[in-house]
Amino acid sequence: MANKKYSFDTHPTVSNNTYAGELALPYLAPSVAANSIDNGYLTSLSGIRNKAVVSTLTSANPIVASSCDVTQGDNLTLDESVLTTTDVMVNESICRGTLYPTWVASQMNGNRNGEPVDFIDFAAATVSGKAAEQVESFIYDGSATLGTGLVNTDGTALTSAQVKAARILNGALTNWVRLNGGTAMSSSNVDTSFANVYAGAVSVCPQILAKDDVQFLVSPLTYGYYMQHLSSVLTGGGFENRGTNQGYAQLTYLGIPVNMAYGMPDAAIVLGRKSNMFVGTNLGTDATEVSIIPRYQYDGSDMIQMVMRFGIGVQVGINTEIILGTTINVT
Repeated sequence: MANKKYSFDTHPTVSNNTYAGELALPYLAPSVAANSIDNGYLTSLSGIRNKAVVSTLTSANPIVASSCDVTQGDNLTLDESVLTTTDVMVNESICRGTLYPTWVASQMNGNRNGEPVDFIDFAAATVSGKAAEQVESFIYDGSATLGTGLVNTDGTALTSAQVKAARILNGALTNWVRLNGGTAMSSSNVDTSFANVYAGAVSVCPQILAKDDVQFLVSPLTYGYYMQHLSSVLTGGGFENRGTNQGYAQLTYLGIPVNMAYGMPDAAIVLGRKSNMFVGTNLGTDATEVSIIPRYQYDGSDMIQMVMRFGIGVQVGINTEIILGTTINVT
């Protein structure tokens, strides 16, 4: 197996010193533990300091007629895409008076659901949880701070230019389909939307449909519409013939899992392989930093300062082996 190629910056990384800081490395991982990473919807790469080259090897008809000589068929194509991480930070000043009552209430509750007993741990876990939500949104919807996502570039409302410039399309339109002629998603047309995307895969990359890790990725709104559709089909009986009185352990469309990715835009559906979509971080390197500074002990305030520094980025391996459907017209 080929070695993974890394590209490193030539300058050293210098982290700011903190006074009276308490190092809390366990909280950095929860900060980037987004829903899609936790559930394995994407391939997660860690230990990336700045860039990682994602290599792809494709083969076209390697079997040829037998002959006495050995002739190079030139049927293997090696390509690569670069995953670049963006350095970001969490810099939160938390007033103890704001969060302390919530922590006290959680300690008085007989069932704390695993919440930290220590107040500093509780505060750090709260900030990390909100940071993880932001990371999940960035993965698909992009961010002006974190960079280009899989579907959008800056986290604002989808436009033609943003969708086209995002990681999945990367400027090309061969693997894009329009959903429902541009009509907004609803429970009455969500099935047609899935059909549009599936038909796109049949046309462009039918080989992915038989892979074990192929999946649909949809937003919570689209996921909800699909459940409503399933419960109301066949004149109200639903696919278990129980209408809305039924559970949904794992939704599928034509046998392909439908996964709910919290960060996906409502106007988009992705069909592709988990092994073809990447999220990279610099976890596991000395370029990460977490400091929790109890300022209230030193400067007369009632504040806790929390600083977390890390890098993150997303990339697609083979753009032509993934289908993006949007209600936004992309030209």
